[in-house]
Amino acid sequence: WGVWEIAARWPERDFRLGTLAVLVVVVLAVGTRIQLQYWRTGRALLEHSLQAGGGSGVVHGNLAAILAEEGNFAEAEQHFAEALRLNPGYVRARLGLVMVLAQEGKMAEATNAVRNMEPAWEAEARRQLGESFLDRMKVSEAIEQYSAAARLDPTNAPIRERLGLTLAQAGKTAEATEQFAALVRLRPDAQANYYLALSLVASGQAGQAADHYREALRLKPDWPEALNDLAWLLATCSRPELRRPAEAVQLAERACALSGHHEARFLGTLDAAYAAAGRLAEAITAVEETRSVALGARDQAVADAAAERLELYRAGRAYHQP
Repeated sequence: WGVWEIAARWPERDFRLGTLAVLVVVVLAVGTRIQLQYWRTGRALLEHSLQAGGGSGVVHGNLAAILAEEGNFAEAEQHFAEALRLNPGYVRARLGLVMVLAQEGKMAEATNAVRNMEPAWEAEARRQLGESFLDRMKVSEAIEQYSAAARLDPTNAPIRERLGLTLAQAGKTAEATEQFAALVRLRPDAQANYYLALSLVASGQAGQAADHYREALRLKPDWPEALNDLAWLLATCSRPELRRPAEAVQLAERACALSGHHEARFLGTLDAAYAAAGRLAEAITAVEETRSVALGARDQAVADAAAERLELYRAGRAYHQP
């Protein structure tokens, strides 16, 4: 602040007035430094607010959020709880408390804390709680929370998507298909159609799966995974009436081109498509490339499958799924 330099420039005749002014400036300077200590961070300001006046539910909630972000979950829990004591209807504090309890591993308390919230908020709380269960490899509990969230907010596409994926990973194909069908109705984009196609294939509904693969590709034409998966279905489907070898070759060639011929799985689809189209010499060349790329990537399963197909091609036969 340069207080003493300012004082040195004032005339002698204004000494008393100047001294008073200097004292005022010094007091203001010291006060400003003290306030700056509190204002240096949001956390310090909120803590000072609590010390100075007791604080409101919003202050406790904001401080709890900062503490949770810092990983100080025990203190965050205390402040979220106090925020709710002061303002029982403070839904953001309730949601924060749920997540902090989950981070602390207090899953029973977290589950209890989500009850009787406004439906949209409870749905979000249960979705986040489902994520916490999934992080702990508790798949059944995660599915329970996601399912409750979907019932509370049935038009919430992200919740449907997460529930469908978790059900699919748990091997619950029929339930996953139901969720992905709902997702397509809510959000008819390429990703939703692709998820539904995958689940339909897993449930043995290849014809409907092909339709949704095609819709995904209509919306996103240069998607290598969708190109590859539709090509595989059209080349190797156990139902002869669904096979389209020529189309499978076109799709597989496009997938391989887009991936730079570096993806062994896509190359495997290409060799199967060539074989299905009766182009066995090309199939043999392609399957050898498939095996080489798979071994280079240390993907033994794909390499072994390629070796088995090679024997079929050498015998003049295409590969078809059982």
